[in-house]
Amino acid sequence: MKTAYLHVDYRRLEALLFVPLFLFRRFLFALTAVYLGSSIVAQVYLVHYASLSLLIYMMLILPMENEVHNGVQIFNESILLLLTGMLFLFTEFVGDPIMRYRVGWWLIYIIVFNLAVNVISLLFHANKTIQKKW
Repeated sequence: MKTAYLHVDYRRLEALLFVPLFLFRRFLFALTAVYLGSSIVAQVYLVHYASLSLLIYMMLILPMENEVHNGVQIFNESILLLLTGMLFLFTEFVGDPIMRYRVGWWLIYIIVFNLAVNVISLLFHANKTIQKKW
């Protein structure tokens, strides 16, 4: 049996923890949005530390089937950690609205870069799969 979507190494128990941890982080995001709506700083802290915790887990355990999938997941989690760190700059910590505007554009640039890397990775993987079948 091979996992088709997540590419989690299902033969290792510590790797199987990735799915519940990932889902718990998503649940935590939803809870912070609903119940901590008045405290933006608390939201950012929780989201940032949840991302940091998952990144540490992924770097220590390497839960995916191969190095490529682990690398892509660690890259994505690192970008998410960077973006959540940038969210602090949208609080009253930075009082200048022009600076917040510039930070917003950098946030968009980083998201586009992340999307481009993931699309290239997907195309590379699809090309490799097609070549195997032919």
